[in-house]
Amino acid sequence: MITSSMLVAGLSWWQAWLAVWIGYIIAGTLVAVSGRVGAVYHIGFPVVARASFGIFGALWPVFNRAAMACVWYGVQSWIGGTCITQLIRAIAPSYNDLPNMLPEGAGVTTRDFLSFFIFWFISLPAIWFPMHQIRHLFTAKMILAPIG
Repeated sequence: MITSSMLVAGLSWWQAWLAVWIGYIIAGTLVAVSGRVGAVYHIGFPVVARASFGIFGALWPVFNRAAMACVWYGVQSWIGGTCITQLIRAIAPSYNDLPNMLPEGAGVTTRDFLSFFIFWFISLPAIWFPMHQIRHLFTAKMILAPIG
């Protein structure tokens, strides 16, 4: 999607490709450098933010990160909802004809909203339980994913 918008803006394919890779390299480098402190000293982001910004100055980065996590979870859930829509339509094509109970100006249909909530409900256990309680699930995934 990033490259296609650059192509529409007038860049050639190789210019768009190069711009995307340069941007990813810069962003990846900054993410790796900022994560190194936690990896080396085993401290979390709020502690690192306090060291950089002070006790009260660290509130902004922490709240900003929390808000962006909520927004990103919503975006990922919406994309997952579109996948759920396709899965249900493959099993039951009549799902596509679900009557829309929402107003036209809502920008969403009842089918899409229902799919969003189905995906949200399915993914809820993954964020509800702490990692140490579901580590066996990740072990099973590690074994089964290459087979699939």
